Amino acid sequence: MADQGLGSGNELPTLPTDDPDTPPVSDPMVTSAGRPPGIALTKTLVSGNPARLDELVTFTLSITNTGHATLVTIPMTDAHSGAYLGFAHAVLAPDEIRQPANGETGQVIWHDLVAHSGLLMPGAMIQVQLVMTASAATPETPNHMFIQNAVDENGNWLSAFATAPVAIVQDPAAIDLLYSRTAS
Repeated sequence: MADQGLGSGNELPTLPTDDPDTPPVSDPMVTSAGRPPGIALTKTLVSGNPARLDELVTFTLSITNTGHATLVTIPMTDAHSGAYLGFAHAVLAPDEIRQPANGETGQVIWHDLVAHSGLLMPGAMIQVQLVMTASAATPETPNHMFIQNAVDENGNWLSAFATAPVAIVQDPAAIDLLYSRTAS
């Protein structure tokens, strides 16, 4: 803040401004001293990459309140290719699992992480472990995580996005065995 004084109204000086005759809403010199509202989301593949077919693939999802106000609602969704990954389990258990049979986008949904773990204070983090099963080989399958319409205690709406692609291969030992038989 630069060159600000206090404008007076009634008997108590309460409105920060550089010109007491300028209303604070339209005063370009009035700035917030706090951090803006914010949320950060990271998705980290913690099991091996590439994963083997039928192997469990583990991700750590980290949700951090980077703002100045407590987060009171945090809906989160994992979207993955149902052709390559299937939900196995999660620690914080999800509220809903949508795993289509035809290989379309599968979803693992937490309607509100706050209901599972409590309010997320400024600077605090929630971690979720998500475990999927590798169901088909692919050089890379997208695996997205997003938070839409999270809300802080001041009514600010927040969103975040993260991704952690994974390759899925057949068992290398089985491939070596196949090649050694065809070479004989």
